[in-house]
Amino acid sequence: MLTNYHVVQDYAELSDGDEGTLTVASPGHLDKPVKAKIIKTDPVTDMALLKLDKEIDAQPVTFANAKDNQIVYTIGFPKNSAGELVLLDEDFPSTYNTIAKSRVFNSQDSDVPGKKGIGSIVKSVAQGNSGGPVLDQNNRVIGMMTFVYGGRTYYITSKTLQSFIKESATPAKKQVVVAGKVAN
Repeated sequence: MLTNYHVVQDYAELSDGDEGTLTVASPGHLDKPVKAKIIKTDPVTDMALLKLDKEIDAQPVTFANAKDNQIVYTIGFPKNSAGELVLLDEDFPSTYNTIAKSRVFNSQDSDVPGKKGIGSIVKSVAQGNSGGPVLDQNNRVIGMMTFVYGGRTYYITSKTLQSFIKESATPAKKQVVVAGKVAN
């Protein structure tokens, strides 16, 4: 499972580092949470990879690249001003949507200093949507929401997400000391 680093930061920064364990909601079964372990984090790109303790009933995702001005959908669990999860009905403003329709403003945004591999969506999304997917009209993942700035929602591009996942699947090389020299 992939989410934002800032979503799991409190767990990732426990004394065990990335060994923190947390509980996540199970899709379609919010009353049956699943334990997860943080297996890799990257605070710079704001990504975290979790390993669930048991399988969940979910379809694998397909990735696609975003295009400027395309219609997209965002999914998340927004919070109200008191910090509580919002149960949606007609009483809440439109910013508190678990599914929001918008358009890509820039598929390769570069106007945020120090940030690479991000794109932006025209409207901002409510707090609590972090780590949620950005989907195209064919339900393919084009990114993952990360932050709101200047009235736009920024997302991590699918290319960046895929690179992070691929790097996580490749075992890290361990250094070996041979006759006083370090070999990789």
